[in-house]
Amino acid sequence: MMNIGLDKIDADGISVPQLNKESLKSKDDDNNELEPNAEQVDQSNPEKQSKLKSSDNNKNDIVSDCRQNAELELFNLMNPLGASEKLKQLKSKYITTVNVLTMTIFGTNQSNTLPWDEALVTTVKSQLQLRYQFLQRDWPMIDESSNKLLDSICKKHPNPLSFRSLSYDKLVSKYFSELQDDQDFLKQIMEKVWMEGNELRMKMNEYDLPPSLFDKLKEQGINRSDQLTDEALDELVQMDIDKIDEKLKDAKIEKKEKDNIRNTHAQFKKRISEMTKKESRQSKEKRKEYEEHKILTEAAIQNAENVKKSLEGDLTDNKDQVRTLVDELRRTLKVDWQFTETELNTPKEAVRQVLNDLNQMNVQLNLGDVCKSDEDLVNKISGGIALNGIHFANPTELGITAKRQLLACPTYCLLKSSAMAGYTQRKSFTSFEASNRFVKTIKTTGFTAATHIGFSFPGLHADGSFTVSSNKNSESSTQKKTQSSVAIEMECAIVPIKCFEIPREEMILSTGAKNELINVDDLVKARHFLKEFQSHVCEGKQHIGGIFIRKVEVAAEEETDVQELLKLAASKMDAKMSVGVESQGFSGGAGCTVGVSNAYGKTKGTQNIKKISTSDIKIDYLGPPMNNSDLFKIMLHSNNSSWHVIDRGDLTSFIPIWEIILTQEKYSAQQKMKKAAHLLKEASLQEAQHYDYHPLIKEEIERVQCGKYISNRAMKPNLTRAFTTLNDKNNLEMYEAKIVVGEVRLRFE
Repeated sequence: MMNIGLDKIDADGISVPQLNKESLKSKDDDNNELEPNAEQVDQSNPEKQSKLKSSDNNKNDIVSDCRQNAELELFNLMNPLGASEKLKQLKSKYITTVNVLTMTIFGTNQSNTLPWDEALVTTVKSQLQLRYQFLQRDWPMIDESSNKLLDSICKKHPNPLSFRSLSYDKLVSKYFSELQDDQDFLKQIMEKVWMEGNELRMKMNEYDLPPSLFDKLKEQGINRSDQLTDEALDELVQMDIDKIDEKLKDAKIEKKEKDNIRNTHAQFKKRISEMTKKESRQSKEKRKEYEEHKILTEAAIQNAENVKKSLEGDLTDNKDQVRTLVDELRRTLKVDWQFTETELNTPKEAVRQVLNDLNQMNVQLNLGDVCKSDEDLVNKISGGIALNGIHFANPTELGITAKRQLLACPTYCLLKSSAMAGYTQRKSFTSFEASNRFVKTIKTTGFTAATHIGFSFPGLHADGSFTVSSNKNSESSTQKKTQSSVAIEMECAIVPIKCFEIPREEMILSTGAKNELINVDDLVKARHFLKEFQSHVCEGKQHIGGIFIRKVEVAAEEETDVQELLKLAASKMDAKMSVGVESQGFSGGAGCTVGVSNAYGKTKGTQNIKKISTSDIKIDYLGPPMNNSDLFKIMLHSNNSSWHVIDRGDLTSFIPIWEIILTQEKYSAQQKMKKAAHLLKEASLQEAQHYDYHPLIKEEIERVQCGKYISNRAMKPNLTRAFTTLNDKNNLEMYEAKIVVGEVRLRFE
């Protein structure tokens, strides 16, 4: 019988199977040994002796066949190379299989074991390179089925490049299909060999992504990880969604298995988005730009400090040094400080202001990204507003956010490149309440929705033909406002950086909301739930970034023509903007007032404006605390530490919580949840119907009753229809009349 042993052959420290000396004897030698032994067993029993001899001969035949097959493989390898004479040498070294030769020739002791010329060694290595890739990863060398599979692979693919050119689907169909259930480790070895040397495949393995993804990426022209894009990511995620949707249609699948499928999908989305975020060319360029900004800012601070010291000893107040400093910063940082000649007359103050802005910029740069993952950002940005509900049934509370968080942090929510460009928009107000309420509503619903809701604010001036009165008495509310003692001109610079969209399947109730909802079994509890968590969440695109706000306020001692006050506020804004005002005339801090100028005068109209006061530009912001708009934008692009939710789309982007519950099986399958959802809907509609004269609420009532939501792909109702035609005086006055009749008091929280 053939004896197998393990002779140590130094092949990078790997022990390899080896036939021992006795197994290498010739077939005749084996027979000669076995026959005497057989005779000694039982010479008195000829029949038994005959059977024993026959059995031993069969075993020897098998051993001989195995040895001959192994030696034949060596012969087939060496003969085409003109090196068949080396076979005797190999046998003398007990190298009788291709596998053993492979480990020997790639071993560190090769020159001692096989003192061949370098050309032959190189040639043999090239023939055995793919086999070595498998064997060095502990591919079994003495298992017949494993060896057979390895031989078929190496015969089909002469080198690693050929093997790695296989698609993953081909790898599965050709080789994985031959594996037994207990041979999963062989599959893992084949995958590792297939991945090695390919940057994208190895990155996918690093992020624990399925190898099958490689084929799909290649179809999109992506061959390296830095070629990943948001668009490619969207397509891959959608393909995975389609795949799991098909699986979930199977009625035989139990709930636990369905949850596992959903969780696997969520993990896939999270990992592929993380890989895109970290490895894409855009991300790497951003990190490089960030580091450059830090270096340039530190150099700019040192430069400004030097100018400050120089001015301390300069009794002439040399403004040229300030001009030189500002020009240098404009060139290196792409930031402009536009000082007037009057301001340059106090160069020390101008340099102090520049230093203050630069130091603040340095602080923000050193903060870095506060949120490391996209999901963490969605959970924390603007106080987690993306996961909070808003009120949508009472005009006095439109856009007000909930006390408690309605949705849990999503497992997956990808930040994408902004879907809209930055822009600047001006608004005019005739009351401080309206101005403040507008900014507050931006912070909860975003700029677009706040603009729509804002048309119902008393004191928001929509155009030159009308404005809603801030007075609440029945005599003046039905008349368009022509007189006011206040005018406010506001300019909002919208700076979007990224956007995200929480998928419906990722809209999961927070623990608090779920525990509360499951106990909702009557309208009283439903109203309490809505009071705590509110009714609507955003399902559309939500943009994050910053809004830089400038305001000019004009106040008159007496009620004055609205148009004249608004023109004065606008002209004041235009005059200041023409010389670059955001860095001038005020100290830091949101909502700070610079100064007040008193004047008596006459506008272009016919009315005298008695004793007016105008403020210099006031600065407010959603974003980094920067009074310089250039620095504000740079900081937004540098890191996410100061990002805010700035736009959540129009009002059709918001859907009621009961819609989420009733359209997700994980909730709708629970009778208590289903009943609670219907109670929430009923309670909300009952409240809203008290205010159905309000255009926005009336439209929302119709939308709820018809079930027209974004995810339903139904035609979106125009929730702002009533306010897009407000130039129609009759529409406005009808709306104002209904406010009076309904005794609604539009308060400002």
